[in-house]
Amino acid sequence: ELRNTKKDLFGTDIPITDELKDAAQNAENAFLAAMLEQKQQFQQIKSEEGSDKAVDIFMGRIQKEDEASKLEDERLLESLMKEEEIVGEIDDENEKTSWQ
Repeated sequence: ELRNTKKDLFGTDIPITDELKDAAQNAENAFLAAMLEQKQQFQQIKSEEGSDKAVDIFMGRIQKEDEASKLEDERLLESLMKEEEIVGEIDDENEKTSWQ
């Protein structure tokens, strides 16, 4: 059913190649390795400082990452807006000189 929906939305099936399979497997392996590492860190903190402290530490990490991501998004947006302003100014100058 999902393949049919995808085909309806995108007009064609995306061919499954060995390269795509490998990329998907690599992404899955990287995700699982990261999850295992986080679990081990959580267990270590939990055994040393207790469940509540481990939860607080991990929630703090998540919040810091979210804030950093938001700041990065804002910086990228500002950069794009500045680029658009510069391009617009160049276009305006080109229009002025083309009429002269």
